[in-house]
Amino acid sequence: MATAHNSPSMAAASMSARGPRSDHNYYRSKHNAPALTWNDNLALKAQTWANYLADNKYFGHSDSYTWNGKGDGDGLANTSRMEKTGITGSFYASGENLAMGYGEFDCDAYSGPYNQHCAVWGWYREYMDCWSNKDDNGGWRSPRCPPEGMIGHFTAMVWKGATWLG
Repeated sequence: MATAHNSPSMAAASMSARGPRSDHNYYRSKHNAPALTWNDNLALKAQTWANYLADNKYFGHSDSYTWNGKGDGDGLANTSRMEKTGITGSFYASGENLAMGYGEFDCDAYSGPYNQHCAVWGWYREYMDCWSNKDDNGGWRSPRCPPEGMIGHFTAMVWKGATWLG
C-alpha cells in the first residue's frame, strides 16, 4: 500500500505498516486465512509504482508478476500493457491491488476522507456483492454482482498462500 506524492486524488492517509495490514488481516480472518506480515521490499515497490502513476498521470497496473527465477524480479520495468517505465530495481514478484479516490466516504464502519480503509473495504465488497449467501460456497453471483463478476481484488486479499503485504 502506498500513497502517491503530490496527488490529492490518491489515498491521503498515512500508509504505516499497521493500518493496511490490520485492515487486510481483519477481512482475512473472516475466511480463515493466516495473518499477513509487513514486507519493506513490497512497500518500496508499491511506493515506487504510486510515484510513477502520479508523475505520469496514469492509472494502471505494473507488470508486477515479472520474476527472474532467482526469487526477485523487476516487475516495475513495464506497465501491464508492456510499456517501458524506466524504473529499475530488484522487487519481489507479487500481486497488486490498486485504488484511487478523494473526498468523503462511508466505508464499512469508517467515515471520513478516502484512505486505505476505503480501498481495502472496496476490495472486500467484491465478495459481499458477488455471493448471495455468505455461508454457502455455492452462492456465487447474486443479482448485485457486477456483470463482469469481478472478484479478483478480494481473491488477492484472502489468498491463503499470501504471506506478505507491503
